[in-house]
Amino acid sequence: MPVTLLPTPPDPNNPGTFATLAYAFTVALVAFGPEINALEANVNAKEASAVASAATATTQAGIATSQANLATLVANTSLNTYYQLADMINAIPASGSSTSSVAISLGQKTFVIAQSGRNWVPGMLLLVRYDNSNYMWANVISYTSGTNTLVVDPVTLVGSGTYASWSISWRTPNITSTGQQATVANNGNSAGPYQRYHLDSSGGAFSLLMNSAPVADAWVEFVDVGGQLAANPVTLQRNGKLFFGLAEDLILDVSYMAIRLVFDPNKGWVQQA
Repeated sequence: MPVTLLPTPPDPNNPGTFATLAYAFTVALVAFGPEINALEANVNAKEASAVASAATATTQAGIATSQANLATLVANTSLNTYYQLADMINAIPASGSSTSSVAISLGQKTFVIAQSGRNWVPGMLLLVRYDNSNYMWANVISYTSGTNTLVVDPVTLVGSGTYASWSISWRTPNITSTGQQATVANNGNSAGPYQRYHLDSSGGAFSLLMNSAPVADAWVEFVDVGGQLAANPVTLQRNGKLFFGLAEDLILDVSYMAIRLVFDPNKGWVQQA
């Protein structure tokens, strides 16, 4: 901000002009002081703003660095470690077993659970599994700890039949007790929803059959761990549903690719960004 210049100061060696110049100089000082104080305040404010901006920039840089480090950590964390963590988390009482005789079909199902004190609440999505080829994804309707009774409403069915040996948990069925993830390598296997599949086509091209009755927002992931898709593609058979709005099978033919598909009732299976 501008400061008014002071007039010519009085010269003690010139008595003839001293009084006049001294008076003018003194009067000018009255306004000069507040202007200097205002200038100082303006400079201080800009200094504070600059410091705050620098601090904000440092904070943002730190956040960006943390996010980059996190991305690197996630990228470098092995899948085995991820699933070992999943197994550790599953140590909480959110899984159980049942010998109730129940059919794989739509409609509410009731299971008497062998274990007590399960942490199941209404709305939780559970995997109700006989084996890797026969299971249901179901929403919890109710769980009564006193009678160890679980009531669920299936939303996705894989396989068929009536069984009396069930494992029930929130985990996906392709995670084994050792924390390893299943590798799909057989022609004609079914690709159930809510699973991640490792693809290894080093032995030749093959096909996977998509689920015939997925619900909206159901997902499935495929990762080419063998790095052979370019030479030996894997075909995802649509099984009556669409891929990207088209009535065509989807061919995976890019080596080391990873893709997550989500089901849209109008467009069928589409890739999730």
